[in-house]
Amino acid sequence: MSAPSLSRLPAAQQRVLDAIHAHMAEHRIPPTVREVAAAVGRSASTTTWNLDQLVAKGYLHRQPGVARGLFLADPVAAP
Repeated sequence: MSAPSLSRLPAAQQRVLDAIHAHMAEHRIPPTVREVAAAVGRSASTTTWNLDQLVAKGYLHRQPGVARGLFLADPVAAP
């Protein structure tokens, strides 16, 4: 997969990405979609849409069928 686009993310997608970074820094495991949704104050369906956009842009990878299947494309990069 190609490297993430250097273009600025929409605010909602940046909040989702920041929430994932924060959760992984604190807990050392990926968050669930519901945990991300709670962190950003949005519904699970809206959060899923934003996650799909981040995957399409190359910021995340998802493992289908796994509750904690969110993986940062570049886990070293901080927000």
